[in-house]
Amino acid sequence: MLTKMDNVGPSLTALDLQEFEQRLGYLLPEEYKTFLLQYNGGTPIPNTYKIVGWTEPCSLVNEFNGIIPDQYNDIEENIELLEGRLPNGFIPIADDPGGSSLLLSVDKDTYGKVYYWDHENEPYDGGERLQDYPNIFFVADSFSDLLDQLYKFEG
Repeated sequence: MLTKMDNVGPSLTALDLQEFEQRLGYLLPEEYKTFLLQYNGGTPIPNTYKIVGWTEPCSLVNEFNGIIPDQYNDIEENIELLEGRLPNGFIPIADDPGGSSLLLSVDKDTYGKVYYWDHENEPYDGGERLQDYPNIFFVADSFSDLLDQLYKFEG
């Protein structure tokens, strides 16, 4: 369970968030908007989570992305960087130390769910739907569930 956030981003206003949603073309889940307004990204403590159905025991949140223009952890810059590599309706909300990402679904069929995108196993010809991406794995039913799942890795 999330106990602390380090290296948080600059403060956001509700207007900043509304303008971001307009640029994005999607409405974000309320719990994620609350997180952005409170922290705007950062490093969670603890930072370990499990990936449902994955053979590895766990993964780490290196850093949550925020609305931080011209920074490597800016959501919009990560969306541009990963354009064509993710299904429609998924936004990169965090990364792990190896360069893979946590995705938040804003797609109507999986809205609010969190997934792990394994960049090491990208398909050559992705697609538009989640089913076209064998390198995306379910993590949590919601952003709040993800935060509740975080634990300290004991090694």
